[in-house]
Amino acid sequence: MLRFRSGPVRRRAGWLAGLLLASSLAACDARDDSRSAGDPEVTAARLGLAATALPAPLPRPEFSLTDTEGRAYDFRSATAGRITLLFFGYTSCPDICPVQLGSLAAGLRQLPASVRDEIVVVFVGVDAERDRPERVREWLDHFDPRFVGLTGSEEQLAAAQRAALVPTAFVEARGPDGSYIVAHASWVLVYTPDDQAHLRYGTGTTAAQWAHDLGVLAEQGWPAA
Repeated sequence: MLRFRSGPVRRRAGWLAGLLLASSLAACDARDDSRSAGDPEVTAARLGLAATALPAPLPRPEFSLTDTEGRAYDFRSATAGRITLLFFGYTSCPDICPVQLGSLAAGLRQLPASVRDEIVVVFVGVDAERDRPERVREWLDHFDPRFVGLTGSEEQLAAAQRAALVPTAFVEARGPDGSYIVAHASWVLVYTPDDQAHLRYGTGTTAAQWAHDLGVLAEQGWPAA
């Protein structure tokens, strides 16, 4: 399983150190019985969600990439007001990406069509060299043809990741034959109709958990503070 190693992360300025630290602090605070009902961890627990609640909401980001049909895709305007799952990965990923998308697709299939229609899944291929539009489309179709696939130049992809406040992907290891793997964020950010992300989901999320949580969010959204 690909994970960020501490050395490369420290060498990358602008990564999400503050958010990750705040997430750790929020997890520690989960043991504090004095937390208010508006605390995101309390809210997630009350809703029975399997997600990690973010210590502070993240606004739906503004970035523009190219979809698999070659059209410009403005993420914020195209998904505004809808439950949106955003995942940065790559089509040659040996583990994280197929596991994450496979369980998500299986969870969505457990929901009524009317609920599925309310949810947008956006996959951003962070491997600018290999994640060409046609390859991303073919790969996503193995999971769910409704998944939106986005591509772009290395600079555009880095800008999109910065806008979403996730660590910027990078080539982690390259073999003598030219093959390589990419280190990337392993979680899915979920934006609710209030155009903010309150939750993130790791690779251990099961299909049943996806089905339950997305059903709850489709019905209730994220409760106002």
